Amino acid sequence: MDQSAITPSQYRIGIGAGGFIVLSGVALLVFGIGFLKQAHASSGWPVSPGTVTAVIVLSGVALLVFGIGFLKQAHASSGWPVSPGTVTAVKIVQERDSGGTRRRVYTYHYTVDYTYEVAGQTYRSDRYSLGSGSTASQRFRERSQAVEAAKLNHPKGSTVEVHYDPDHPDSAVLKAGANWGTYVPVILGMVFLPTGLMLLSLAFRKNTPSG
Repeated sequence: MDQSAITPSQYRIGIGAGGFIVLSGVALLVFGIGFLKQAHASSGWPVSPGTVTAVIVLSGVALLVFGIGFLKQAHASSGWPVSPGTVTAVKIVQERDSGGTRRRVYTYHYTVDYTYEVAGQTYRSDRYSLGSGSTASQRFRERSQAVEAAKLNHPKGSTVEVHYDPDHPDSAVLKAGANWGTYVPVILGMVFLPTGLMLLSLAFRKNTPSG
């Protein structure tokens, strides 16, 4: 299986994440407007609406700053030097699928532990990519599928190409470059920041006496 190709499962995850981000922005906006109305209606409430909106704005700024730096690092990783590494362990991870059903449904993926050398020093890592962290495969419905995929792509003892940061050799990935996961912080920042600014604008309009 070509790990660089986008699988149907990864496509569904990407679509789901995008929908979640949009719904989160809408929910945040609805909550913020309702909170502003309630705050203005409750003269004795000690928490000002400006505090909440300021937190939202600052969260958006922080997410954007972090996300832009994260994206730059992800794109830069495509040019990182490569060192041969060795797979030392493969772990099957079970996760509960939050698909909105009450029935317990689990998915399975695998992670890869590996070692590599830079300038005579040995390093260890389990990070697969900057966007997916240690997750080295798509999600499978059956544990046996994850086991077979691990045996096929990253069997224990096999040699892998490790892309490492030349300035920080202890930072490395097996799959370099950006992916949909590396864009999530920026997208969230683009949701939080405008939402916070909009709520601030509403708050100022509420507090400005009409002429």
